[in-house]
Amino acid sequence: MQAVIFGLLIPIIPLLLWRSYHKEKKLTTGEAVLRYGAYTLLVTLLSSGAMVFLCDEGTSFWEKIDRSPSFVLKFAAVELLAALVTAGGEWLLSCRKVAVKVDWEEYRSVWLVRFVRKYVFPAGIYLLALFVVLLNVSLMFDNVLWGDEAFSANTAQKSMAGIMQVLYYWDSHPPLYYCWLKLFGELFGYTVPVYHLASLVPFGAGLVMAVTFFRKRFGNIPAAFFVMISGLASSCLEYNLEVRMYALAFLAMAACFYCSFRVLCGGKAAWVGMVLWALIGAYAHYYALVSAGILLFVTAVAYFVRYRGKAWIKGLVSIVVFAVGYLPWLQRLLSTTESVSNNWWMSQLLPLKQSLVMLTGGASMSRILLPLFVVFLLILLLAESSFFEIKRQDGRTGILIHTPSVRAWSDTTYAAAVGALTVIGTLLFAYVLCLLMGPVLAERYLYPLSAVVFVTLVIECNGILGLLGRLGGKWKKEWPVKAGKAVLVVVLALLFGMGIQNYQSYSAEVNRQEQETAETLSLMGEVPEEVKLVSNGVQHLGWTVLAFYFPENEVINGNYLSTDADRFWYFTPDYMSQSDIDQMTAKGYSIAGYGEMQLAKYPFVLYYFEKVPMEP
Repeated sequence: MQAVIFGLLIPIIPLLLWRSYHKEKKLTTGEAVLRYGAYTLLVTLLSSGAMVFLCDEGTSFWEKIDRSPSFVLKFAAVELLAALVTAGGEWLLSCRKVAVKVDWEEYRSVWLVRFVRKYVFPAGIYLLALFVVLLNVSLMFDNVLWGDEAFSANTAQKSMAGIMQVLYYWDSHPPLYYCWLKLFGELFGYTVPVYHLASLVPFGAGLVMAVTFFRKRFGNIPAAFFVMISGLASSCLEYNLEVRMYALAFLAMAACFYCSFRVLCGGKAAWVGMVLWALIGAYAHYYALVSAGILLFVTAVAYFVRYRGKAWIKGLVSIVVFAVGYLPWLQRLLSTTESVSNNWWMSQLLPLKQSLVMLTGGASMSRILLPLFVVFLLILLLAESSFFEIKRQDGRTGILIHTPSVRAWSDTTYAAAVGALTVIGTLLFAYVLCLLMGPVLAERYLYPLSAVVFVTLVIECNGILGLLGRLGGKWKKEWPVKAGKAVLVVVLALLFGMGIQNYQSYSAEVNRQEQETAETLSLMGEVPEEVKLVSNGVQHLGWTVLAFYFPENEVINGNYLSTDADRFWYFTPDYMSQSDIDQMTAKGYSIAGYGEMQLAKYPFVLYYFEKVPMEP
């Protein structure tokens, strides 16, 4: 909290210093907000670079802030120094104490610069999209499924009637994803890479949407944010491949929100697209249902506020059509809600901090994306709400506070507000539900909502560049937009570095699990049908994982006494005691111990029991 306070207050210093030697200039609300935002970003960038050298390796910045008062003072001093350096540099330039002139024409004539400007820059976003696709595709060729993924695979192999039966008696999720997964299985075969492909296709569709619709409407740099985050954020790398419904729900929410933006711009056909994608999300995951419903409602309200008159009719019709479209599954939703309220596997409430980290790309990228999301949103709202005005009158500088107004809001500001309200509304609903029913919120349930956050960030970047463009037009200068683009490119470069680290870390874990699983399956070989598989409380192993890898064998949940089979494999969390081994030996079993093994992400100790025929 101290870091946030310093980060928001100290950038006021260069703003006041600038005002002190530009008393003759009238500073409008938009200009003041943009200057404050620019100072905040620059001061944060300078101080963050300095703090890297003040933090011990292995100790995070936030831990230092929380635990060390002296570190707080160091941080405040560094922030203050960064603010003074920023103000001093601007003073030297603006007062002509130092003149910096670059011969840009000379640089533009260099062949490498010409090549980059003509070919690389226009193709940059496409190359980035291709690169992140190849990285994600490289992770799909494994044979590893964890518990929920194995459940998805086992369910998809059943008939349609069998799938509906499983959903009715066993699962609490809507049916769309299982039908989608079965389609891929029927077309390409029921193998693990094909199951991963069923999740990679929605991810790829999202990238196509980014390099076409987002790029055309918001520009290359804002669209690159969506490509970068959805392809390289730690949460996205996981769920782009996971054999669950999250990638499909993510695509639905991203497309739904883009259609919402087009609705706010006055598009008519976008209403149909918005409702259709909302239903796809709702039939993929229940939290996507909540987010889609809130998004439709907030969009309808914003549309009415903007266009007035009979604009409310379209919003009401869209909500009614959405509700009618979900009626076939409503009864199942109500029964699921009742069963969850009585018995659900969660025991602890998910901390809000973890929710925000999930929504902003995972542990590494969230440190940049969460502040960026909030700061850009505040800049857009303050700049276009006519909230205050700085005036110079009678030799004094004054701040005139106005009643906030939405009359000057642009398309991007309306859309950013809708996105933010959708996120806030979904989180509010989720935590109120947890208070009423007990913990029913896991991090992965929020992944579809993160699509709204990412698209909102794209819209915010476009809005910020638009504000800088208007400011440059007023000053008859091009540098504000160029400076804004340069800052965003620097942020993209930082995200790219984090993304590569995310990929390396996740790839190493995927390869490790693949190797461990392959060793276990190779050791067990072809298991005859009459051999039982006994799991003694190893998480998810006896529920779905063993059934996936050994579909012809009976799986028993219990200890070694749970079966009287002549032969069985025994999976247990701990080594058997000598007395237990002696007990089974006395019953005529020979026991082979193979030590610590692993299937997917589940470690266990493996034994093989075989009854020895009694000698006559």
